[in-house]
Amino acid sequence: MMRAAFLGLLLVACGGGRRTVEEPEANEAEPEATRPDGPRFAQCDGQSIAPDDPSRVLASIERTGCMGWCPTYIAVVFRDGLVQYKGRQYVMSCEGIHHLDAKQIAELDRMFADADYLGLADEYVEYQVTDNPYVTTTYSPMPGTVKRIRHYMGDRTAPRELSELEEGFDQLIDIERFIGSDRDRDAAWRTRMQSD
Repeated sequence: MMRAAFLGLLLVACGGGRRTVEEPEANEAEPEATRPDGPRFAQCDGQSIAPDDPSRVLASIERTGCMGWCPTYIAVVFRDGLVQYKGRQYVMSCEGIHHLDAKQIAELDRMFADADYLGLADEYVEYQVTDNPYVTTTYSPMPGTVKRIRHYMGDRTAPRELSELEEGFDQLIDIERFIGSDRDRDAAWRTRMQSD
């Protein structure tokens, strides 16, 4: 009941120029693909996600901006499979929810274990290559235990397993359903440049 009320409130809160994605069909048309003036990035308010009960959170991923049009967003995966997303900049939708099944939750746990996530350093933030985004991940293998890693994408000392985990996390939660594909975002960037 609380979940239904929360989801209803989340949907009511959306409005204006913001777009929300909730469980689109697999073959649903891409966001804004039919606009005569071309696709546009969503205008998001940049808010974060504050779970009412942090012990329900299994994992999260947050990506920041770069000197370009890197998508910036946060996605939180709850233990029951709920995925909550909030976009910030250079994304095709501002908010959305999705659900993972038990097999996908097990796969996410396995990905963190395979990367030896709990054994990695808390940050990899050396500026060896400039103008890159940060990726911050969290993982809670059991309620009350949380590991957080802050990763600057220009730090070449970061283990390959961490980058693979970050990419795999995005793929598992199907992040493109919210941020759009590279093609969607490239077209939106071109539309933006033409209108400036």
